Amino acid sequence: MVDGLRRRLSYANVMATIAVFGVLAGGGAYAASKIGPKDIRKNAVRAKHIKNRQVKTRHIAKNAVPIRRVAFRPTGNPTAFRTILNLRGLRLRATCSIGGTPIVEASTSVPDGTLDSISVDAIGGDTNRNDVSDGDFDPGDDHNLIPEDTVNMVGSTRYAGGDGRIVVVEWHAYGQPGCDHFVGYATG
Repeated sequence: MVDGLRRRLSYANVMATIAVFGVLAGGGAYAASKIGPKDIRKNAVRAKHIKNRQVKTRHIAKNAVPIRRVAFRPTGNPTAFRTILNLRGLRLRATCSIGGTPIVEASTSVPDGTLDSISVDAIGGDTNRNDVSDGDFDPGDDHNLIPEDTVNMVGSTRYAGGDGRIVVVEWHAYGQPGCDHFVGYATG
Protein backbone atom coordinates (compact mmCIF):
# COMPACT_ATOMS: atom_id res chain seq x y z
CA MET A 1 0.00 0.00 0.00
CA VAL A 2 2.84 2.37 0.84
CA ASP A 3 4.49 1.63 -2.51
CA GLY A 4 1.23 2.43 -4.33
CA LEU A 5 0.91 5.71 -2.47
CA ARG A 6 4.51 6.67 -3.26
CA ARG A 7 3.98 6.11 -6.99
CA ARG A 8 1.08 8.60 -6.92
CA LEU A 9 2.97 11.24 -4.88
CA SER A 10 4.19 13.48 -7.60
CA TYR A 11 5.22 17.09 -7.16
CA ALA A 12 2.00 18.22 -8.88
CA ASN A 13 -0.26 16.12 -6.59
CA VAL A 14 1.43 17.40 -3.42
CA MET A 15 1.21 21.04 -4.55
CA ALA A 16 -2.44 20.64 -5.57
CA THR A 17 -3.29 19.22 -2.13
CA ILE A 18 -1.47 22.07 -0.37
CA ALA A 19 -3.26 24.61 -2.57
CA VAL A 20 -6.69 23.14 -1.77
CA PHE A 21 -6.04 23.27 1.99
CA GLY A 22 -4.64 26.80 1.67
CA VAL A 23 -7.78 28.02 -0.05
CA LEU A 24 -10.01 26.30 2.49
CA ALA A 25 -8.09 27.74 5.44
CA GLY A 26 -7.54 31.28 4.17
CA GLY A 27 -10.37 31.70 1.70
CA GLY A 28 -12.95 32.54 4.36
CA ALA A 29 -10.73 35.22 5.86
CA TYR A 30 -10.06 36.65 2.42
CA ALA A 31 -13.78 36.74 1.61
CA ALA A 32 -14.62 38.39 4.94
CA SER A 33 -12.07 41.13 4.27
CA LYS A 34 -13.78 41.87 0.94
CA ILE A 35 -17.34 42.34 2.33
CA GLY A 36 -18.33 45.98 2.42
CA PRO A 37 -21.43 48.04 3.30
CA LYS A 38 -22.91 47.55 -0.17
CA ASP A 39 -22.83 43.75 0.33
CA ILE A 40 -25.06 43.84 3.46
CA ARG A 41 -28.83 43.99 3.06
CA LYS A 42 -30.65 46.89 4.67
CA ASN A 43 -31.67 46.11 8.30
CA ALA A 44 -29.71 42.81 8.25
CA VAL A 45 -27.45 43.86 11.14
CA ARG A 46 -29.30 43.78 14.45
CA ALA A 47 -28.34 44.82 17.99
CA LYS A 48 -27.41 41.21 18.83
CA HIS A 49 -24.70 41.35 16.12
CA ILE A 50 -22.97 44.39 17.66
CA LYS A 51 -20.59 44.15 20.62
CA ASN A 52 -21.40 46.24 23.69
CA ARG A 53 -19.93 49.76 23.75
CA GLN A 54 -18.86 49.62 20.07
CA VAL A 55 -21.39 52.13 18.69
CA LYS A 56 -20.25 55.66 19.49
CA THR A 57 -22.12 58.95 19.19
CA ARG A 58 -20.28 59.74 15.96
CA HIS A 59 -21.75 56.55 14.40
CA ILE A 60 -25.37 57.57 15.04
CA ALA A 61 -27.18 59.67 12.47
CA LYS A 62 -28.43 63.07 13.60
CA ASN A 63 -31.93 62.79 15.11
CA ALA A 64 -31.75 58.96 15.12
CA VAL A 65 -32.35 59.05 18.88
CA PRO A 66 -34.95 61.71 19.57
CA ILE A 67 -34.43 64.13 22.44
CA ARG A 68 -37.55 65.96 23.49
CA ARG A 69 -37.96 68.81 25.92
CA VAL A 70 -40.68 68.12 28.47
CA ALA A 71 -42.30 71.13 30.14
CA PHE A 72 -45.39 72.00 32.13
CA ARG A 73 -46.32 75.37 33.50
CA PRO A 74 -49.94 75.89 34.50
CA THR A 75 -51.99 78.18 32.30
CA GLY A 76 -55.72 78.73 32.08
CA ASN A 77 -57.35 76.01 34.16
CA PRO A 78 -54.42 74.78 36.29
CA THR A 79 -56.25 71.62 37.44
CA ALA A 80 -56.94 70.32 33.90
CA PHE A 81 -54.55 67.56 32.74
CA ARG A 82 -52.35 68.36 29.73
CA THR A 83 -50.24 65.87 27.77
CA ILE A 84 -46.62 66.97 28.03
CA LEU A 85 -44.96 63.92 26.44
CA ASN A 86 -46.10 61.17 24.10
CA LEU A 87 -43.04 59.20 22.99
CA ARG A 88 -42.67 55.54 21.97
CA GLY A 89 -45.65 54.39 24.04
CA LEU A 90 -44.98 56.50 27.16
CA ARG A 91 -47.41 59.30 27.90
CA LEU A 92 -46.92 61.94 30.61
CA ARG A 93 -49.82 64.17 31.61
CA ALA A 94 -49.50 67.05 34.08
CA THR A 95 -51.76 69.21 36.20
CA CYS A 96 -51.70 71.03 39.54
CA SER A 97 -53.28 69.72 42.72
CA ILE A 98 -55.59 71.98 44.72
CA GLY A 99 -52.70 72.45 47.17
CA GLY A 100 -50.36 73.62 44.42
CA THR A 101 -48.22 70.51 43.91
CA PRO A 102 -47.50 69.44 40.31
CA ILE A 103 -49.05 66.08 39.47
CA VAL A 104 -47.41 64.15 36.63
CA GLU A 105 -49.03 60.87 35.64
CA ALA A 106 -47.31 58.24 33.51
CA SER A 107 -49.35 55.90 31.34
CA THR A 108 -48.67 53.65 28.36
CA SER A 109 -50.32 52.56 25.15
CA VAL A 110 -48.17 49.40 24.86
CA PRO A 111 -48.87 46.25 26.93
CA ASP A 112 -46.29 44.33 28.98
CA GLY A 113 -43.96 47.25 29.67
CA THR A 114 -41.98 48.32 32.73
CA LEU A 115 -41.84 51.66 34.50
CA ASP A 116 -39.23 52.67 37.06
CA SER A 117 -38.97 56.16 38.46
CA ILE A 118 -37.00 57.60 41.33
CA SER A 119 -37.15 61.12 42.65
CA VAL A 120 -35.55 62.87 45.59
CA ASP A 121 -35.87 66.24 47.26
CA ALA A 122 -33.49 68.53 45.37
CA ILE A 123 -32.50 70.24 48.61
CA GLY A 124 -32.82 67.53 51.26
CA GLY A 125 -31.76 64.47 49.24
CA ASP A 126 -33.32 61.19 50.38
CA THR A 127 -35.44 62.83 53.10
CA ASN A 128 -38.36 62.95 50.66
CA ARG A 129 -37.69 60.07 48.27
CA ASN A 130 -40.30 58.65 45.91
CA ASP A 131 -39.92 55.34 44.06
CA VAL A 132 -42.37 54.10 41.45
CA SER A 133 -41.89 50.63 39.99
CA ASP A 134 -44.28 48.63 37.83
CA GLY A 135 -42.91 45.49 36.18
CA ASP A 136 -46.19 44.89 34.35
CA PHE A 137 -47.01 48.38 33.06
CA ASP A 138 -50.06 48.08 30.81
CA PRO A 139 -52.60 50.41 29.18
CA GLY A 140 -54.95 51.65 31.89
CA ASP A 141 -52.20 51.82 34.55
CA ASP A 142 -51.47 55.36 35.75
CA HIS A 143 -48.66 56.29 38.13
CA ASN A 144 -48.01 59.67 39.75
CA LEU A 145 -44.29 60.41 39.55
CA ILE A 146 -44.28 63.15 42.20
CA PRO A 147 -45.24 62.69 45.87
CA GLU A 148 -47.89 64.94 47.42
CA ASP A 149 -46.82 68.24 49.03
CA THR A 150 -43.56 68.33 47.09
CA VAL A 151 -41.60 71.56 46.97
CA ASN A 152 -38.54 70.77 44.88
CA MET A 153 -37.89 67.31 43.35
CA VAL A 154 -35.47 65.94 40.77
CA GLY A 155 -36.05 62.57 39.19
CA SER A 156 -35.30 60.00 36.56
CA THR A 157 -37.96 57.86 34.91
CA ARG A 158 -37.21 54.82 32.72
CA TYR A 159 -39.87 53.18 30.56
CA ALA A 160 -39.46 50.03 28.48
CA GLY A 161 -42.43 49.14 26.33
CA GLY A 162 -43.41 45.56 25.67
CA ASP A 163 -42.27 46.19 22.09
CA GLY A 164 -38.68 46.82 23.28
CA ARG A 165 -38.65 50.61 22.87
CA ILE A 166 -37.08 52.54 25.75
CA VAL A 167 -37.67 56.10 26.94
CA VAL A 168 -35.68 57.85 29.69
CA VAL A 169 -36.88 61.14 31.19
CA GLU A 170 -34.69 63.28 33.46
CA TRP A 171 -36.79 65.95 35.19
CA HIS A 172 -37.20 68.67 37.83
CA ALA A 173 -40.49 69.59 39.53
CA TYR A 174 -41.00 72.72 41.58
CA GLY A 175 -44.22 73.27 43.51
CA GLN A 176 -44.96 75.33 46.62
CA PRO A 177 -45.90 78.14 46.83
CA GLY A 178 -48.20 77.44 43.93
CA CYS A 179 -47.77 74.94 41.14
CA ASP A 180 -44.76 76.34 39.35
CA HIS A 181 -43.26 73.92 36.82
CA PHE A 182 -42.18 70.47 35.65
CA VAL A 183 -39.32 70.48 33.14
CA GLY A 184 -36.93 67.92 31.73
CA TYR A 185 -35.66 66.02 28.72
CA ALA A 186 -36.74 62.70 27.27
CA THR A 187 -34.68 60.40 25.05
CA GLY A 188 -35.93 57.32 23.30
